[in-house]
Amino acid sequence: MAITAVAKFTGLHWQSVKEIETRYLAKKYAKVSLSSVRRLGIDEVYLGRKFGFITEVRNIDSGAVLFIGKGKGGEALDPLKSRLCRKAGQIQASRVPAPKHL
Repeated sequence: MAITAVAKFTGLHWQSVKEIETRYLAKKYAKVSLSSVRRLGIDEVYLGRKFGFITEVRNIDSGAVLFIGKGKGGEALDPLKSRLCRKAGQIQASRVPAPKHL
């Protein structure tokens, strides 16, 4: 359901519903499992002047987002580094071709 629909259904203010949803999603996705990851993709994305760069880490096989760090470069991956080191044996090095531009 949309936030507005939930607010109307429950009688709560829209902002209250948004805060509940934000807390829930932050807790649910705080640490995504790396147990089935074999190949990683890392990309730096510019979100404009207001937000700057983010660094995104994905499971190449499933497309799932594993981590999003603020900024670009190695420092953006610091919060994920220790978890990646523990799983280094299962992650294969592979070359993934860049997508073809239309």
